[in-house]
Amino acid sequence: MNKLKKFAGILLALVMCFGLTCTAFAATTEDGDGDGTITITNPVEGETYSVYKMLDLSYNTTTKSYSYTVATGWEDFFNGTYDSSITSYFTVDSDGYVTSTLSDNDSALATVAKTALAYAQSKDISATASVTADSTSATITGLDLGYYLVDTTLGTLCSIDSTDTTAEIVEKNSDTPTEDKTVANSEDGAYSDSNTASIGDTVYYKVVLTNLANKSNVTLTDTMTSGLTLDTTSITVYKGETVVTSGYSVTSSTTGYTITFTDDFLATLSSSDVITVTYSAKINENAVIGTDGNTNSAVLSYGTGHTVTDTTKTTVFEFELEKVDATTGEQLSGATFTLKDSNGNVVNVTKQSDGSYKVDPNGTDTITVGKATITGLAAGTYYLTEVTAPDGYNKLTTDTEVVISADGTAVSIQVKNSAGSELPSTGGIGTTIFYVVGGV
Repeated sequence: MNKLKKFAGILLALVMCFGLTCTAFAATTEDGDGDGTITITNPVEGETYSVYKMLDLSYNTTTKSYSYTVATGWEDFFNGTYDSSITSYFTVDSDGYVTSTLSDNDSALATVAKTALAYAQSKDISATASVTADSTSATITGLDLGYYLVDTTLGTLCSIDSTDTTAEIVEKNSDTPTEDKTVANSEDGAYSDSNTASIGDTVYYKVVLTNLANKSNVTLTDTMTSGLTLDTTSITVYKGETVVTSGYSVTSSTTGYTITFTDDFLATLSSSDVITVTYSAKINENAVIGTDGNTNSAVLSYGTGHTVTDTTKTTVFEFELEKVDATTGEQLSGATFTLKDSNGNVVNVTKQSDGSYKVDPNGTDTITVGKATITGLAAGTYYLTEVTAPDGYNKLTTDTEVVISADGTAVSIQVKNSAGSELPSTGGIGTTIFYVVGGV
């Protein structure tokens, strides 16, 4: 059975795949009843570390001989019923003793460990023991002689060998995943936590993910709020600057998406690799107006129950327009305007009710006042052009500037018109001249 002793040692190669460094563990008695201890140093505070006993071990301290047999519940794993490929690495003889064909630094070690963990989960095999880490350490005690699989809810795992009564695992995967979600400013394209936009505008998002190497069960989910419509064709995943087309799956609709990364893909990442996800959405007619804004959150999930959330906000504004007499300040009705942005593009609108208009790319280009509120605009500078003046008033010959500030300051614009001057009545002075001439 010495061959499996070597196998137990070579499983240390798993640290290259899962970020853990393992040393030996065993008991000193021949019957396997020992006081074995596994200590995780540099743990993630609050993290749960669990061990699963895969093989029972009988160890003769005099001859240094090892005999491995299958632990209860693991029969279908080692006989290949769960995954037939396992029989390429393990053999169970007629007496129930287990040997292994694996060698040092075998690339199959990572696959074996992942399959073992999946098997334990599928069979609802309870962990032999678990511990929740404090800020400095996590120790599991009272373990019998055996061959163990170590798992954490971060998604790291490792198998340990059987040559001593204690084992120490250094948690090298303690860097928790991070997420940084930003949205592009429509003016200069710079990304930040917030922006402003008009109804009908496309907004561009970027989510930067780090520390995903060797994690498991990693998903990124974004659910659009009612004022945003996702462009499902815009979702793109990058590793560094390179577009990634495999190693994940995407489910999406106009209301959001979920990206699920495979554990195999995550195992190929290094600690310095950065994953970036970009996508876009349109501001629709349901957009929230005002400083509360239209928030959008991306949730990164990993391991068992861990999440990281980051949120952006896109703000949509309004302004009030009133037409008044330049002298009396009395409100006037019947004036029509067009609204243009700073680039000279006409902003189309749809009338919601008397005195209320909303930006609509498919609407009309005319606003009629009295008094009206125009909603659905990004911060910026706009210009009102008077198309028709109220009856009896002169039409304005210059545009009226409207400035909507990015801090949400309320905007109220009064456009003043002056009445035209009454022309002289024909015949007045002419009659006087007639009388004078007649008198002479």
